[in-house]
Amino acid sequence: MKFPEFDANLSVNSHDFLVFEPKCSFDLILGNDFLVKIGLKIHLDTLELEWLGKKIPMNSRFSKDRLSAAVDSCLVEREDDDLQNYLDCFAVALGDSTYDEMNVDQAIRENCAHLTESQQKDLRSLLFKHFKLFDGTLHTYNGPKMDIELQDGARPVHRRAYPTPRVHLKTFKTELLRLVEIGVLEK
Repeated sequence: MKFPEFDANLSVNSHDFLVFEPKCSFDLILGNDFLVKIGLKIHLDTLELEWLGKKIPMNSRFSKDRLSAAVDSCLVEREDDDLQNYLDCFAVALGDSTYDEMNVDQAIRENCAHLTESQQKDLRSLLFKHFKLFDGTLHTYNGPKMDIELQDGARPVHRRAYPTPRVHLKTFKTELLRLVEIGVLEK
């Protein structure tokens, strides 16, 4: 989805939208969850919308200028390399990672009420059988050696690293340092 009134090159690609087809005089109705997520501010005192530092007047008509801008925006593509501020608008709160031992009985009680008593008992038995997977620590795989065979003519693929929003950098660095400390990663 693009908002050409604010910037013809930016688009929103990571939100689930509900589509309906009743008779309506508006071409689009956005919910508060979406507006908060992208950081769009509604100034009712001045009847303006503000997004990424740009203010525009509220408008309920789809004028020729808006139609032209919408068509133009569909024709413009742009690399994401300089969109760090834009990506920060989509950042959701991240807490520090916690690796606590799983409380099997509590997990079943809180998440498995839909199972019969017999099924819950079987699940409890299975989880305790493999409790090492849920004890909150990392382990080394000690099973048989595995080989991954590549198809003939397969070529390695390189992709640009996914950017970390600045609001998550502290949490991200804390987790990286923790992984270095416990030997999962090396500096």
